[in-house]
Amino acid sequence: MVISVVAWTMAPSDFSDPLTQILIPAQSAMFGLTIGLNGYYGRCFGRVPVTARRLHSPGHLVLPVAIASGALIDIGLRGSGLPSLLALALAASHLRIAVRDWPVRKYYLLGTLAASVSSIHFMFVPEPRVVDWAVWFLILIPAAMLIEGLLDARLARSNGERFIGETHAAAW
Repeated sequence: MVISVVAWTMAPSDFSDPLTQILIPAQSAMFGLTIGLNGYYGRCFGRVPVTARRLHSPGHLVLPVAIASGALIDIGLRGSGLPSLLALALAASHLRIAVRDWPVRKYYLLGTLAASVSSIHFMFVPEPRVVDWAVWFLILIPAAMLIEGLLDARLARSNGERFIGETHAAAW
């Protein structure tokens, strides 16, 4: 993503489309990292059998739809002085995990804080500078999610079996 941002800033003004210069390469890089992370977890923790779980409507149905809808609605809200609905939906998603697995995963409040700050920041960004907000959003939220993921990995190493068996399986 850093390479994409640098290339975008150095590109001529008629070629510096943020979608093609930043977002598409970043999405491609995240897809590639996902493949690598799946291999890493497979080597470190082995293949984990999937058990049948029922879908929890707030977490598995409502929040992803709210996040996608918030992203689409935010296109029309640019420069209106309203908070970002995408960031608010992400904050709700992180808050749901923190409350559901409290106190074991209270560090998900970091993602809630990052998304809330990003949502408030969106209120004060004029329409011509929305790309600046998007770049900060793409730095702040993934940084918080990276920290949460590393803490989740530490939790899985330290007492993951007990947590998965007792706490998380019984969660709503």
